[in-house]
Amino acid sequence: MIADGLSAVAFAGGTSILDERRQRVHVCNETAGAMWRMLAEGLPEADVVAALAEHYAVPPHRVANDLASARSQWREAGLLSESEDAGFSPEAGTRDSPNRGEPRSNAYELGGFAFELSGDEAVVLDHLEATLEPFRSDEDSPRCRVEVGTDSSAAPFVLLEDGIERLRCANAAEMIGGVFQFLLQRVRPDSEWMALIHAAAVRSPDGRAIVLPGDGGSGKSTLAAWLSRRGFGFLADDMVALDTRDRVVPWPLPHSIKRGSWAALAPTFPELARLPSRIVNSRELKFVAAPQAAWDAPPAPVGALVFPSYGARAEPGLEPLSLLGTMERLFGGRMWLGARLTPDRIEAFVRWLEPIPTYAMTYATLQEAEDFMRSVIA
Repeated sequence: MIADGLSAVAFAGGTSILDERRQRVHVCNETAGAMWRMLAEGLPEADVVAALAEHYAVPPHRVANDLASARSQWREAGLLSESEDAGFSPEAGTRDSPNRGEPRSNAYELGGFAFELSGDEAVVLDHLEATLEPFRSDEDSPRCRVEVGTDSSAAPFVLLEDGIERLRCANAAEMIGGVFQFLLQRVRPDSEWMALIHAAAVRSPDGRAIVLPGDGGSGKSTLAAWLSRRGFGFLADDMVALDTRDRVVPWPLPHSIKRGSWAALAPTFPELARLPSRIVNSRELKFVAAPQAAWDAPPAPVGALVFPSYGARAEPGLEPLSLLGTMERLFGGRMWLGARLTPDRIEAFVRWLEPIPTYAMTYATLQEAEDFMRSVIA
């Protein structure tokens, strides 16, 4: 029943299941983790139900229902051998069809690294070109040529360096992050990386990094921009790089400000009024370049993780998260733990994460969010 190539990594309150074939992680709670481990050891389902019913002192039918629910989730994630597809097949909704346009090419210099970015994949290049606009260069002979290509495979987005394939992704969002990951590794070749997280990050007044993970629309970019003009230092937007010394390494690409945030940020970003807007992936954005000092700043030790959630009518609140809740949120988004994800890398990340305070923050105004952030660092 359990598919091949899977490894379980237990942690306080839950278990992460690594699918090494797909390079994906499924996080489950303590009970589901116990079910998985017993099934992986070959115990019949009836014995699993009986053992857990006795251990938790609950009726067997309740355990059986929980097991059926867990099996359904595992089957959907492709973790069971009885799944219809035993090969590489990204989960439903995660595979994009390429959106090819006219071929284009531009030269850039980022942190002393000169490169040419080319390709014809419109969604990916629209985002990359808008973000990298402040780093355009007239360099005739860039250090390397970075090409975003596509084909008809299950993971159709391909990153090429001087014609050599370096990365393959299932969708445009992953490829955008993959290109930035590639550039980060080239700009800072002397750094050893533990993780790259889809997040923003700021430096608190006392020098600690506050990481703001979240999906698009959570408000992390707008919040990081606001805080950067309110006594916090700007470290990163969209991708946060953690090195093996447990620090956030500055990667201050321009703030990407969506139309809905322009008015709220206008008092602290008066330059927004004169900046041109760009349509990127059907969203209208303005990009505000970070000051050079942000690039020259030293790495910052992580003080906390705060998952922001903006809502105009939201009930404001700051709620501590368990390790399980944090793992579910992080692995449910985009995160990179190495060119080849292994159980050792997951275990190292869990050891790093365990002592870090983590919170879920809901806010209706930027001032509310700032007040919460200051209470976190206090």
